[in-house]
Amino acid sequence: MKGTLKTNRFVVAAAVVFAAAFVILPNAQLAQTSAPKSAGYTVPRTSDGKPDFRGIWQSRNTAAYDLQDHTASLGIPAGRGVVVGGEIPYLPEAAAKKKENFKNRATRDSVSRCYMAGVPRLMYLPFPFQIFQGPGWVAILSEYVHTYRYIRTDGSPHIADLDFWMGDPRGRWEGSTLVIDSVSFNDKTGSISPATFTVKNFTPSNGSHAPTPIR
Repeated sequence: MKGTLKTNRFVVAAAVVFAAAFVILPNAQLAQTSAPKSAGYTVPRTSDGKPDFRGIWQSRNTAAYDLQDHTASLGIPAGRGVVVGGEIPYLPEAAAKKKENFKNRATRDSVSRCYMAGVPRLMYLPFPFQIFQGPGWVAILSEYVHTYRYIRTDGSPHIADLDFWMGDPRGRWEGSTLVIDSVSFNDKTGSISPATFTVKNFTPSNGSHAPTPIR
């Protein structure tokens, strides 16, 4: 199955505090926004009854550069954001870090150095990715530097005392939404600190909803 992951096919709610493509604010929270419901839409399901996200997808936006609305600048095309309401409530130190990373993006941006992009940025890069799914697990394989995420949905705990480029993800099902929380990041992507905790939601839609909500 082939398709396009964008704001009119799947809701990808990428989490807590991310901006200018390079900064996630540790330990801050955004108000939760529920994905719009589409009347008359039947969610496809796997043999075990879970929503079926399998397929090849690609984001069609410029959120990899900035999750908020942004004008064009050196190396960054103009584009609409994916944050409901348009604003991210940064703590002062995180806002300062965002400006610093933007100023030094030519040398600090992990993607410009062909490193892993981090979370949630990976989902917004202009590279296709494939979702595989089975009982107790979901896997996401990206064309970008062959990055993959293996997400357990079996209730197993996070791994202790290790850090990862893409964090240590665990998923759970809330109705038709797959909620993925990730911890234990390293600081190599320039956007994430080891204290960061991210939450990303995937909710199927028939294509009649507003821009991607984020929390």
